[in-house]
Amino acid sequence: KDTTHSDLTVKVTGYQWKWGYEYMDGPAAGVQFLSSLSTPRAQIDGQAPKDEFYLMEVDKPLVVPVNKKVRVVVTAADVIHSWAVPDFGVKQDAIPGFLRDTWFRADKIGSYRGQCSELCGKDHAYMPIVVKVVSQADYDKWAADQKKAMASATEDPNKKWTKAELFARGEKVFSANCVACHQANGKGIPGTFPALDGIPMVVNQGVAAFWWLYGEVLTAQNVTQADVTDVMRTAAGL
Repeated sequence: KDTTHSDLTVKVTGYQWKWGYEYMDGPAAGVQFLSSLSTPRAQIDGQAPKDEFYLMEVDKPLVVPVNKKVRVVVTAADVIHSWAVPDFGVKQDAIPGFLRDTWFRADKIGSYRGQCSELCGKDHAYMPIVVKVVSQADYDKWAADQKKAMASATEDPNKKWTKAELFARGEKVFSANCVACHQANGKGIPGTFPALDGIPMVVNQGVAAFWWLYGEVLTAQNVTQADVTDVMRTAAGL
């Protein structure tokens, strides 16, 4: 495989159980985000009918321009994963501590789907990949919109948050990072993952104590202390 002379380079990082994307060059240079399964929990739990793309849909797809050579540099943050998209003939193992690369070129606009193809833990089946191929003009607009959104996401430390805003933030963080282990009801899995429901540490001092006692949040390395605070406040109804 010859990954030289690419039009675009994207770094892909595998996590349990999601993908991280970072654009290294071009109009989207500096744009980075996490891409997580977006299939509703009701479908997974058998409480709602499954749709066409059950377990193959994400909240944020990888977006690339059509007819461009895309170099993908792959690694992992925890265990071995594998970034695989059959329509592109691409399968590259993601190994912690190593950078490995591959490439693809999509000649048709549309959405292409894949998934982690290396057994990586209990939610391996919940780690899909979606690549959205768009025109160059749409890609340039998307890149500009992403940079604008990233700039506006910088929070004012003096902002006063409403209870509704904090609840929304906590729910978003929990759904993307915590529900796989601690469960949708916050009860956890006895003997494996502790419950968050009713946990007494719900203020900043408590979060600091949590980190001192238990260290970083196991498989959710990308979750910040601010994120955990949002979740704890939401769980406690504060």
